[in-house]
Amino acid sequence: MVVRRQVPGHSAGEVRELGMIQPIIELIGVTKRFGSFVANDAIDLRINEGEIHAIVGENGAGKSTLMKTLAGLHVPEEGRVLLRGQDVELRNPEIAMSKGIAMVHQHFSLIDALDVAENVVISDPPRRFGVLRRKVAVARVVELSRTYGLDVDPKRRVAECRVGVQQRVEILKALYRSPEVLILDEPTAVLTPQETQALIDNLRGLREKGKTIIFITHKLKEVMAVADRVTVMRAGSVVLNVPVAETNSSALANAMVGRSISVEARAKTGQLGAELARLEEVCRDGTSGSVGLDHVSLTLRRGEVVGIAGVEGNGQSELIEVITGMHMPAAGRVILQGEDVTSRASPLFMRQRGIAHIPEDRIATGLATTATLLDNLITGAHGVKPIARGPWIDQASARAHAQRLVREFDVRPGNIAADAGSLSGGNMQKAIIARELEGDPQIIVAAHPTRGVDIGAAEFVYSQLLARRERACVLLVSSDLDEILRLSDRILVMYRGAVIAESDADSLTTEQLGLLMAGIRREPQCVADAQGAAL
Repeated sequence: MVVRRQVPGHSAGEVRELGMIQPIIELIGVTKRFGSFVANDAIDLRINEGEIHAIVGENGAGKSTLMKTLAGLHVPEEGRVLLRGQDVELRNPEIAMSKGIAMVHQHFSLIDALDVAENVVISDPPRRFGVLRRKVAVARVVELSRTYGLDVDPKRRVAECRVGVQQRVEILKALYRSPEVLILDEPTAVLTPQETQALIDNLRGLREKGKTIIFITHKLKEVMAVADRVTVMRAGSVVLNVPVAETNSSALANAMVGRSISVEARAKTGQLGAELARLEEVCRDGTSGSVGLDHVSLTLRRGEVVGIAGVEGNGQSELIEVITGMHMPAAGRVILQGEDVTSRASPLFMRQRGIAHIPEDRIATGLATTATLLDNLITGAHGVKPIARGPWIDQASARAHAQRLVREFDVRPGNIAADAGSLSGGNMQKAIIARELEGDPQIIVAAHPTRGVDIGAAEFVYSQLLARRERACVLLVSSDLDEILRLSDRILVMYRGAVIAESDADSLTTEQLGLLMAGIRREPQCVADAQGAAL
């Protein structure tokens, strides 16, 4: 059990104000290598007790590697880790947890076959005579989810949960062990604004109780809103460590990428072109207990970005699956460039007709992680010249193709012979986007295209999508409302499988959009019902 230092007569907030903060963790000269690649280069870092400390930087900057060292997943080749002034060797996660350090990872470590409650309590399950006390486990998860504002169904199997729900389960799983130091890797990536605010409020509450929070994020607004101190990493080194009160979003963004960058640029409405696709009264049963699609109609035109907003699990994934040909609708029609393709649609059919797909889960459906980066990048182009030579692959052309995409999209470290699974999350995403935007797609279905991507890479992704808007339509599905409002020309809100509202982007605020996503109708004049749908 870790014992906190107490300052008699003072709360945690007063301790900070009086300058009596003590370091809970100190890293001294920590170096971690993977072969010849130096992920962390002689890092010196101090984490103060009872503070919220943000770690920001580009993908591949070494943030997650450093935090995994604290969580016991990596053992550094050089340097020291001090916990409350004492040297510690965090050789595995269980040792780290015994010292009061827990980490919520960007990529989930849940067991699909178990339900939510079983996953949350798996590290210390309530048992009687060796048998899991299910009612007790469920009750504990219900209490935990209410305490932290993270709504989950404790009895639902994880395999049936959407990505956003799985993220909440991961956070609850870490909080279940009541850690003294909680490390969060992109904790709000799939949360709505209301859920994000609830989590931020609870992080503040944990801080006031003396807990220490370290979180990796790419959302600089969150850093400015909740963090006490921020560390910026670039190319495996710390380039800035400063109290949040002494900096701003622009300075942090510039430090992250090593150059001046605009973080508030707003997309301009493009010239509207011809109709490319149309859905007419499409219905589809939900999978794994989700709501499916309820008479959804929409039109996609060349020259626009259409944003789909909604809490995950309200039909967005089913909509994507219909448009990309992964599933046929139970009713309604899919019209592609004037042709009814409802009964003929398949992923290959739709891809051949110019529909590109950036999927929401880059590991499960975006990449073959055990295949090489080269193999992943040529997928889709492998059957046509110059890569295809009859039934064979022209290896020289394939390598040239992959190397060009790696260079143009800055996929790091850029070794096309390495397994795709060895890349950081952001670089996996850039590899997928590079593959999908190659050629001349007519419709680009982009599901959470910058989830887990740093601000410099996000700026690049945005520029790529907007550049292609001139000759295509971008269907953007995102849980990041700033992203939806920034990129979209037109926004559709989905709730319980139906499109309940439609508006141009300039007529909606983040607050209005968040309320609509939650099914709360405060009828602004700018928001029009879609097909007369009502809550």
